[in-house]
Amino acid sequence: MQQSRVARWSALTLLGVVTAWGIGFFFLALLSCRPIAKNWDYSLPGTCAAWGSKDPQVFFVSWVSHSATNMFLDVAVFILPAPFLKGLRLGGKSRKGLMALFCMGAV
Repeated sequence: MQQSRVARWSALTLLGVVTAWGIGFFFLALLSCRPIAKNWDYSLPGTCAAWGSKDPQVFFVSWVSHSATNMFLDVAVFILPAPFLKGLRLGGKSRKGLMALFCMGAV
């Protein structure tokens, strides 16, 4: 029963973190320029930061931070079920097949 609580708590926490990350980066990309129309029409007066910046250094930092956090969350989602696979009552081939299925999903 304790393992079930830990699994549920871990999954819901990771779900919340991934959701907040996705919403945060969505709004960061959408609201990177003021006015918003400057995202697709650079001739408008205004400023852009992060994703909307024409400066390669600023854009690169935004891209690296997005990529690094995305990779971290991908690895966390991949690793989350690993400790709980040991507790399953499955035969050797079934357990190995399930682990192979998870590994294929990581590719």
